[in-house]
Amino acid sequence: MARIGSSVYGDRIGCDAPHFYMDHNGTPSACMRDSLLWRMHSERLDKNAEPLQHFEEAFTTSNKMVRIFRVLEVSKQSKEWRSDQGIGCASNECYPPALAPTLALKQSYKQLHGL
Repeated sequence: MARIGSSVYGDRIGCDAPHFYMDHNGTPSACMRDSLLWRMHSERLDKNAEPLQHFEEAFTTSNKMVRIFRVLEVSKQSKEWRSDQGIGCASNECYPPALAPTLALKQSYKQLHGL
């Protein structure tokens, strides 16, 4: 995930792939520990994980391989925006206006021949 984000956003996302790792003792790097991905993975499973503020666990399989989280406190404005987009939004790139500043940083990459 960090490699994909770094390939599109470079170091503008605050954590690039070389800094997203676990050491030989299984301790996450500071960059990994601060990521939403790690925090969701570790919620309730690692006493050192920071609690999530905007998400709550909705479902976890018995072997903890699949975890689903619910987004909390979705604004009325956000819900109305999504409702106004209709079914077409599900099949196209459809991002809320608030994401525009982040999406503007995106630098799409070209696939190399043969890869």
